[in-house]
Amino acid sequence: MRRALCLGALATASGTVYFSETFGDGWESRWTSSEWKKSDGTQGTWTATAGKWFADAKEDQGIQTVEDSRFFGLSAGFDSFSNAGKDLIIQYQAKYEKDIECGGGYVKIGPKLSDPTTFGDPTPYNIMFGPDKCGYTKRTHLIFNYKGKNVLKKSDLAYKQEGEGTSHVYRLLLKPDNTAHVEIDGEKIYEGSLKEDWELLAPKEIKDPEDKKPSDWVDDSMMDDPEDKKPDNWVEEKRIVDEKAKKPDDWDDEEDGEWEAPMIDNPEYKGEWTVKRISNPAYKGIWEAKKIANPEFVDDDNLYKYEDFGFIGFDLWQVKGNTIFDNVIITDDVAEADKFVAKWKALSEVEKAKKKEEDDAKAEEAKAKAAEAESKDDDDDDDAEDGSQYDGQWCKGRKHGQGIYISPTNLKYEGAWQDGRRHGKGIQEYANGDKYDGWWYNGQCSGLGIYFFADGSQYQGAWNHGKYDGAGILYAANGDRERLTYFEGRLMKREVLPPGQPPAVQNKSRPGIFCEVLISQDRIGCLQPTVLTETSGEGQLLIRRDCNSYDLSAPPLRMPRRRELKELPDELRGDSIETVTGGDTLGTLSALTGGPSTDDSTFITEP
Repeated sequence: MRRALCLGALATASGTVYFSETFGDGWESRWTSSEWKKSDGTQGTWTATAGKWFADAKEDQGIQTVEDSRFFGLSAGFDSFSNAGKDLIIQYQAKYEKDIECGGGYVKIGPKLSDPTTFGDPTPYNIMFGPDKCGYTKRTHLIFNYKGKNVLKKSDLAYKQEGEGTSHVYRLLLKPDNTAHVEIDGEKIYEGSLKEDWELLAPKEIKDPEDKKPSDWVDDSMMDDPEDKKPDNWVEEKRIVDEKAKKPDDWDDEEDGEWEAPMIDNPEYKGEWTVKRISNPAYKGIWEAKKIANPEFVDDDNLYKYEDFGFIGFDLWQVKGNTIFDNVIITDDVAEADKFVAKWKALSEVEKAKKKEEDDAKAEEAKAKAAEAESKDDDDDDDAEDGSQYDGQWCKGRKHGQGIYISPTNLKYEGAWQDGRRHGKGIQEYANGDKYDGWWYNGQCSGLGIYFFADGSQYQGAWNHGKYDGAGILYAANGDRERLTYFEGRLMKREVLPPGQPPAVQNKSRPGIFCEVLISQDRIGCLQPTVLTETSGEGQLLIRRDCNSYDLSAPPLRMPRRRELKELPDELRGDSIETVTGGDTLGTLSALTGGPSTDDSTFITEP
C-alpha cells in the first residue's frame, strides 16, 4: 500500500521525517493548487497518473502537469521546523514524459504559507532545487535565500533530466558545517561550501577605491615597429583600368553612353600594407587596483540554517507539460530517504526495459522507411516521370544554377539550385495561394525570408531547416503587427507592436542571374549578381564574374554557425529567448520541405 503524507513530524530510530508524500489516495486533500495565474488564463492543472511506463499503476502513481505552455503551482504544508544543528535532506522524483523544451521541474521549500492559493513566483522561499531548461541552457538549480535575496550558485550544476522519458531522483543534503551535497540517481554531482560557491556573504577583500593607475603605466603589450616602413614599390590598388581594352567599333555614344574601359585585377597588387608589430619594451602588464579589507564583510557560520520550514511546492512554467513528480521526502534520516531511492531503482529498471522495446520498434520502422526511400529518387530531380517540369540550368545531370520547377501538384519554385536542390535565393508558390520568398539551404527554407499567406498576412523573419527560428514580425492583413521570437519552430516570445504595413521588398534575384553565396568565419551573404555567359562541352556550367570563371560543380556549401540576433535588422531584432506566458506555435509549414532542426541556423542577408 502507498504511504500517505505525514501530517506531523514522524520520529524514526535514527532521525525525523518532516514530510513524506507518494501521492496515493486523497492526495488532493493534502495539496493545494495555486490560483496565481488563474485570472489571465495561463494556470495549468494537475492529474494523478503513473505515466506511460510503470511496474504497478497504483504503486507508481504520481502527479503530472497536464497542459503545454502553462504555469503550474501546487503546494503542501507541514508542521514548521528548523534545521539548526542537524542535517537536512530534500528528495523527490521527476519524470519528463516528453521534452520540456523550456521550463522547470524543481521544488521550492520555505516558511509556512498563509494562503497556499496565492503560491507563485513572488512567494518567498528558503531553497529552490531541481532541473531547469530553456533551449540550450540546461542546469540543475540550487538556490539559497539569504537575508531576503535569492542567490544562485556561481557555476551551474549538471543537468541530467534529458528527454528520454524515464524517472530521476534528486537529493539535496544540507549540513551544519555549511556544506551542500547533491545527488541525482544516487550519483554525487556536487559537494562543496556555501561560503565559497555562493555569493551569500560580501567579499572579504575589495579593490581600493583610492588606488589610481599611474599616468605613465603602459597597458599595451605590443606596438608598431618604428623602424618598419612601407616599401616605395608597394602597390595597394586592387583594380586598374584595362589598358588593352578598346572601344567596340559599333559603340554609339548617343545610344550607349560614354564608353569606359573595364576594370581588371591589378597583377601588381600586394594587398593592404600594415606596419609590423613588435613587443613593447615599456609594457608593465595589466594594472589592477590593490586589494583592501572589505569593511562590509561579516562572517556567518549559520548560512545553512533556516528558522522555519513549513511548506514544499512546485512553482513551474513549462512549454511542454506531462512531467510526473513522486516520492517526496524531507528528513534528517538518510535511511528513510534511501528507501525511496530503492523504490526508484526498481521503477527505473522497468522504464528502461520498456523504453528499449519502444526504441527498437522505432528503429525497425525507420529502417523499413529508409529501405522504401532508397527505392525512390529522394531529391528534386524527378522531372517528367512524375509529371513535373523544369526549365533551367543543369550540371552533371542535376539542377544547378537558375531554374523554374513546377510539380504535378502545381507547386512552383523559381530561383537558385545547387546539386539538385533548392539552394540560395528563390521564390516558392503553393497551390493554396501561399508564397515563400527568401533563402534556402539544401532544399529547405533557411535564413531570412518572407512567407506570404493567402489571406493577405505575411511573416518576415528568420528560418532554419524549414522552421521558424529566431526573430521575425507577423503583419496581419488588417495592419496589426507582432514581433515573434522562435526556437526550432516553437514560439518563445510574443510582443504586440503598433499597427503598420510591411516594408517594401527589394528582390535582387531575377531570371538569368545567379547570386553567388559567400561564406566566411563570421559572415554569410550575397556577392554582386553574376551573369551566365557560357556552358562547356561537358555540360559543366561556368559563370563569369570580372572575367574569372566560377565553377558551379564545386562542393556544396557548408552550413555556417548561428549568428547572433543582434546582427538582424533593427526592426526584426528582439530580446533573447525567454520564458514568457503563452507559447502557441504560429501557423504551420506543412507545405515546406520538412526535416529536423539542428544546432546550427543560417541567417542570410543581402549586402
